[in-house]
Amino acid sequence: MKKIKNIKQLRKERRLLRQRENELLWKINSGWQQLKETLRPQNLLKEQIRRCKEGNPGTVKEKESILKSTLAFGVSLLAKNLAKRTEEKLEKFFN
Repeated sequence: MKKIKNIKQLRKERRLLRQRENELLWKINSGWQQLKETLRPQNLLKEQIRRCKEGNPGTVKEKESILKSTLAFGVSLLAKNLAKRTEEKLEKFFN
């Protein structure tokens, strides 16, 4: 860190620190919004459906987060259970 010799340098340094703080806060907020959007159930379900169409519902891609992959796997299990229960209820209804 530089040594501050006068009030002008101090003010400049404070301004630069405030700018850096604002940039970091913006990045945090942006990342948080993106994470919230990614982890919405409807988006997880869309992602899982896309994976099923590709034929690899259980695979974890290298660049994906472990949390996202785990949640997507959980959503796929819930979707399978829901489909199975619906099928059973429809069979009982039509038989």
